[in-house]
Amino acid sequence: MYDGSHILVVDDEPDIRDVLRLLLERHGYIVSEAGDGSSAVNFAAMHPDLDLIILDVMMPGLSGTEACSAIRAYSNAPILFLTAKTGEDDRLDAYRSGGDDFLSKPFSQAVLLAKVESLLRRYKLYRGKTDAGMSVSSLTIDLSRRSVTREATPLELTDKEYSIL
Repeated sequence: MYDGSHILVVDDEPDIRDVLRLLLERHGYIVSEAGDGSSAVNFAAMHPDLDLIILDVMMPGLSGTEACSAIRAYSNAPILFLTAKTGEDDRLDAYRSGGDDFLSKPFSQAVLLAKVESLLRRYKLYRGKTDAGMSVSSLTIDLSRRSVTREATPLELTDKEYSIL
């Protein structure tokens, strides 16, 4: 399965980053890594095309929740917190800082992948990260413009015709 979505993994433990990178790459994701909150904020600022961020909460310097708040200035990509902190206040802090989901360490790889797929699916569907278009035979459909061309010639379609297509 190849997805091609770009995921940033942020954790101060290199072993955790390695496990996540290997797991995600094996499932077709493009993975970048950061070892602390400040690096994550800088990376997000320089890569607005990120599709998902997996973020640890407890890191030296800038915490995960602080990094999440700062990242929200640059990115609407979903943020999945992956942390050993499991209290209700910890979860609430994660959500209030701009996080979208929460997974406790130790974690199931199957559950992690399910959460990643779910967050990416919703992000692409509801936040406009859909493909720009598609081609079928001689037709090209531009989803963002709701237009259709046949061999580069624009077709005039009613809303109903476009919906059926």
